[in-house]
Amino acid sequence: MGQKDQPRAMTHLLGFDIGGTKCAVVVGCVAGDGQIQVLVRLKTAGSPEAMMHQLFHQADLILKDLQLDYSCLKAAGVSSGGPLDSKKGLILSPPNLPGWDRIPVTKWISDRFGIPTFLQNDANACACAEWQFGAGKGLKNIVFLTFGTGMGAGLILNGKLYSGTNDLAGEVGHWRLAEDGPSGYGKKGEFRRLLQRRRNSYSRPNYGCPIVCEGRHAFILRHN
Repeated sequence: MGQKDQPRAMTHLLGFDIGGTKCAVVVGCVAGDGQIQVLVRLKTAGSPEAMMHQLFHQADLILKDLQLDYSCLKAAGVSSGGPLDSKKGLILSPPNLPGWDRIPVTKWISDRFGIPTFLQNDANACACAEWQFGAGKGLKNIVFLTFGTGMGAGLILNGKLYSGTNDLAGEVGHWRLAEDGPSGYGKKGEFRRLLQRRRNSYSRPNYGCPIVCEGRHAFILRHN
């Protein structure tokens, strides 16, 4: 086999983030510190099929700009709010994604790009990224809290991702923290709604519970 016929090395990873307000597509390097080379954000709109078509188009444009083809891609990862089935690659009707009912997102991506594709809860994916490359590197236990359109947590316990039986272990957003306060999904004093109230107001009502974070940020609680 001549040099021109040698298969190209699988040097890059493809990533998709699916959120209630925005979606994103990224291309990053396999080696090194997980560096993202290009990231493009899009407003979440339309049907799941239409949204994924937009993301696929953006992925093609990114690869073209980087002078890469599909043979350079090792795998793809998808992060999305729950509930979902990470083993079957299905998005299962997240509250912030109306119409995304049993969407076989990993199959769509695998069929389109010809690469292995994996689905994970967005907070879990963030926790894994920080554990491998960021603020949680070298630690055995971390809790990653994310607060965007929804709220969730990713758990690294004893050096492993803990997602629970049904990928719902970190769904802290609907916890009830106070007897009174703003309601979410029929619960007064819901964690997510308390934080939204705090984010949108300069004064904090006293609902008898601590506010642990503020704004559209992610926080890591670490323990060696």
